Amino acid sequence: MIFDFSTAHGWLRAGHVIPGFVGLAAFWVPLLTKKGGRAHRACGWVFTVCAAVVIGTALTSAVWALVEPISFSGRTQVTPEAAIGLGWRMRFFGAFLGALAFYTLPPLVLAIRVVTTRKQPERLAVPWVRGLVGSQYIVGLALFLFAGMWWQATGWTPLIGVPLFLGAVGFYAARDQGRFLARPAATKMNWWYKHMEYMLTCGIAFHTAFLVFGMTRIAPDAFTGYWQLVPWFLPTVVGVPATTLWVRYYRRLFREAPAHSVASSSVLPRTGVS
Repeated sequence: MIFDFSTAHGWLRAGHVIPGFVGLAAFWVPLLTKKGGRAHRACGWVFTVCAAVVIGTALTSAVWALVEPISFSGRTQVTPEAAIGLGWRMRFFGAFLGALAFYTLPPLVLAIRVVTTRKQPERLAVPWVRGLVGSQYIVGLALFLFAGMWWQATGWTPLIGVPLFLGAVGFYAARDQGRFLARPAATKMNWWYKHMEYMLTCGIAFHTAFLVFGMTRIAPDAFTGYWQLVPWFLPTVVGVPATTLWVRYYRRLFREAPAHSVASSSVLPRTGVS
């Protein structure tokens, strides 16, 4: 990929894509190495920094695409008729990118804070953290409204399912994270389960962005018709059950899970925590 550094768009793309690829690679190291070890911590921080940069550039691009969609597209001469369709395509890009970035921010913050406050869990739910988590309700509602406006303006397209799905994700995430903030110390090792869960949630967002914006460029004809929704949902369909199994495994390891809720340890790595 060649970056055009003569434009603001080029700088934004470089600032998003480069740390995105570095973070995607760093994400897998903590999964495959000893938990709490040097490689786990170092690559975990690399991923965290890259994720923060990716989120910042994504939100900047999203606002630009939503407010000035034609300018964001880079096209200078567009007929009024073509501008309508182009404008909604750019707004869709901005809505998806912005939602994915914003939904990644609370899990990233919580993944770090559960570690830093594990000895004082009452410090976790400070007002700004509660506000950040609760604001996902607002984003979810905005996505529902966006889907309705898009449908009314251009008619039905399978991609309208994406903001509807993301809107539901916002409501679920805010509710689930809010419950955790109410009882952060439900068990002795709850901070550890949530650290893994929230980091894996960030990983799902990274892989979704890669499949949607990376793989579709590498193989643009691989997904057509309703199949074009596959890259949008595949990381979630795979990642959410995998996260559940991973957490259940560690609950069993720490003897904090009932027997009926434990997944077979044969499918999970036997790594320790130090």
